[in-house]
Amino acid sequence: MKFRLPTLFILITLFGVCIGLANRCFSQPDSLASLRGKTQTQANQTIGKKTYVSDFVPAQNALTKQRRRLRNTLPANCDVVRELKWRRNNYVYYAWLQLEDGEWVVFDTSYHHEDRAIIFDDYLD
Repeated sequence: MKFRLPTLFILITLFGVCIGLANRCFSQPDSLASLRGKTQTQANQTIGKKTYVSDFVPAQNALTKQRRRLRNTLPANCDVVRELKWRRNNYVYYAWLQLEDGEWVVFDTSYHHEDRAIIFDDYLD
């Protein structure tokens, strides 16, 4: 099967566009893992305006699929957790914060694609 040069060029271009789109849709946001240790204000400056904020007591609340990892990462002295959530480019980003010296500080983060299983940034660092 012979391809003419313009047809081959179009096929290669389409392949490159598909690879670029896949990389954009499934790439890890660099700024998410860097939020650990930052304050809530700094997190909002890094990611942008949050779409959801919730405070919960881990011992009393059932842990959702996104919160299950907190069993392993929750600091021992943390009684209340603040959860921040952002929606950007078909992704949902999470940051969990604890109160330290009167200020909310990020201790864990994760994200997932809206159409995919949850992806934790720890495994992608």
